[in-house]
Amino acid sequence: MLTNRAIQQFAARRGAAFAGMSATNLLTQNEHEQIQSVDHQVLATRRPMVLEQEFANDNESERRSFSISVSPYWQAGQVRGVMGYVQEITERKRQEAALAELNRTLEANVLERTRDLQLLNEQLRHANMHDSLTQLPNRAQLKARLQALIEGQGHSGICAMLFIDLDKFKSVNDNLGHAAGDELLLQVGERLRQMQSAADMVARLGGDEFVMLLEALPSREAALELAEKVESLFLRPFEVAGRELLMSASIGLTIFDDAGGSAEEFLQQADMAMYRAKTRQGGHYELFSPEIRERRQMLVGLQ
Repeated sequence: MLTNRAIQQFAARRGAAFAGMSATNLLTQNEHEQIQSVDHQVLATRRPMVLEQEFANDNESERRSFSISVSPYWQAGQVRGVMGYVQEITERKRQEAALAELNRTLEANVLERTRDLQLLNEQLRHANMHDSLTQLPNRAQLKARLQALIEGQGHSGICAMLFIDLDKFKSVNDNLGHAAGDELLLQVGERLRQMQSAADMVARLGGDEFVMLLEALPSREAALELAEKVESLFLRPFEVAGRELLMSASIGLTIFDDAGGSAEEFLQQADMAMYRAKTRQGGHYELFSPEIRERRQMLVGLQ
């Protein structure tokens, strides 16, 4: 048997001597059967095959990998047997295993990084569309929802908007501090949120201003009834900084069905109606009308 250095080193590890030795002397019974199966396939197909096989030394203390190339042995136009070429590839297999492990680590890191970025994007989207204090929708989300409603619903049914501004909120901040003011805003937001079954959206615009967007109301009277219910939310005192605070709110109401317009226009209408309610010393709601706009424009002109 002709051998190269890899075979000689392998045989030495197994304690074999080359004198009078055949290839089968290098293998265990199981290994010999595996190689023999490849030999039979080569003889049957008359095509070469390559097998990568791991072998252990006599005491199983070391395992090394070999590439075994088996080709048909041709003589006089006929296959007379097979020829085998064995090359040790232990180092290559170790490098491949290390590279595969590195790829798995990189893939895991990329996956974790992707999840982190997705979570960050979700947090940013939430922050861009929600009030940081109350976690209610903010002005941007309200305007997007309102504009989609205006453009998409064909204005079937009646929609309304309540613009809610707390009366004398500044005195709470001035006398009890901004932490107490924030606590009051949280409680107001929660009371409004509890009416969400009747309102499709409750939003905080900033400061002490809240909006309720109501969709598909059965009648204009239903919008007026909801405004009265919001008024009643302030009849019960708020527990803030160890005190009971009696608060009121000025509410502007605008109703729109098929009149067209933009989200900003309807917000302005509700805002003008709210300021009209404030002139009545607060604690009331006012329904927007063209006269309110004319009066507002006249006052601006006088200024």
